Amino acid sequence: GMVSYLAWSDGYHVETKLLLFDRDHSLNNSSVRTLEEEVEILKSPHILHLLSRELYDRRPQSLAPGWNLRTAGSAPIKGLSKFGSPDDLEKWLFKKTYLSSEVSGGMAKVALHLQGDDPALLSSVLDAYVCRYVDYRRALEAVSWNQEARRRLAVIADLPVSDEVPMQV
Repeated sequence: GMVSYLAWSDGYHVETKLLLFDRDHSLNNSSVRTLEEEVEILKSPHILHLLSRELYDRRPQSLAPGWNLRTAGSAPIKGLSKFGSPDDLEKWLFKKTYLSSEVSGGMAKVALHLQGDDPALLSSVLDAYVCRYVDYRRALEAVSWNQEARRRLAVIADLPVSDEVPMQV
């Protein structure tokens, strides 16, 4: 996505823009509902919860001496030290993050917004938010795929079908 920095009197406003496409969209089959559901997944409080836990572990003081940087996703993020707990970070994210969207013609234009006083921190948090959304979405697809596979096997074997599959992300 694209990151924009806007200066406000109370700090900075950082924005990441995303385009979501419905691969099944056609003129006869409106996809607005599917894309609106996707936008709701992107806004999910569950994603903010998972993100706050992940980010809290990326505070510079959380990393052990001599830690080995394996991926960019595990790099420490300066500015997270001001949060005393993952819950404090989650509350801040919930208060400072908002999403705007426009859905039409098989496409959703989505902007994630975050306000604060450190543009580098805000940008890192939004990058992590998008990565967490992608991971969460992949997990949802895997659960859906597993449920469909169970249904097909149950039909073949003539067994009862259960949709209750615990999801761990």
